[in-house]
Amino acid sequence: DRAHASDVVNNVIVLIVMSVTGLFVGWRICGSFGDAALGCLILLIFAYAISWVMAWVGLLVPSVEVFNQAFLVVIFPLTVLVGYSLDGDAAFVDGGVATLAEQDQLASKSLM
Repeated sequence: DRAHASDVVNNVIVLIVMSVTGLFVGWRICGSFGDAALGCLILLIFAYAISWVMAWVGLLVPSVEVFNQAFLVVIFPLTVLVGYSLDGDAAFVDGGVATLAEQDQLASKSLM
């Protein structure tokens, strides 16, 4: 089905752009190529599952505005938690990523 294929293609493009951007700001793969490929596969499966969950939520709510609010209620706390989970001494937080994390007021509190 074309709709399913377009979701997967979109997620692959997003993953490529995010990976290249991450490499640009200092993120590095610490394992083997197989580990990286498996990680990408898990991310793609997760993204595909989330697209179905969001489609289901979209069917449950009466309007686009309500969907946007429901989406923000879920996503915003997750982004804050990710910021707090950054550890300044971790090997994956170096270069530009560490600089960005230090500029984030919430994440910088967790780096102390």
